[in-house]
Amino acid sequence: MTWTNIKRLFLFTASLAFGATDAGTIYAATPMRIVIYGGTGNIGQRIVHEALERGHTVTVIVRDPSVMPDKPPQLHVLKGDVLEPTEVARAISGAEVVVSAVSFRGPTADFAGYTRAGQSLVTALRKLGSHAPYLIVVGGAGSLEQPPGVHIDIPAAWAQEVKGQNDSLAYYRTIQDV
Repeated sequence: MTWTNIKRLFLFTASLAFGATDAGTIYAATPMRIVIYGGTGNIGQRIVHEALERGHTVTVIVRDPSVMPDKPPQLHVLKGDVLEPTEVARAISGAEVVVSAVSFRGPTADFAGYTRAGQSLVTALRKLGSHAPYLIVVGGAGSLEQPPGVHIDIPAAWAQEVKGQNDSLAYYRTIQDV
């Protein structure tokens, strides 16, 4: 990936984070291949849309491909599981960027899944060695501190999910080799 594309990727993710809409669309000089886990969720859908608008080729990995019936030509939908490292390595091979915007909510919420997803993604990146894509992980606001050292107040209803995401962030912070 060229330095120009790295800067554009940063601008792409920053525009999503800060809701920049008046700056106009920034197109990559060279379209990137982006793989997105969680592309059907609240944030994931927005990332997919923005990446497609910028001319990138996007592969969304989902448990049920039928949830994405309308597909423009540069959007590919594959069935997969972020918790299977060998499958993840195959899916992300050849991509420049992989985005994890997964959620473990639902009727059978499993918030430890955030850390397991991180472990699976890191294992897959290690398998790809020097050809591994960049990893961007989307998480919640539970790790924010205001002031430094003091975490923001989180409603009790979200406490377990925030803990799960914070545990995965702690895991990612231990990784130095990918």
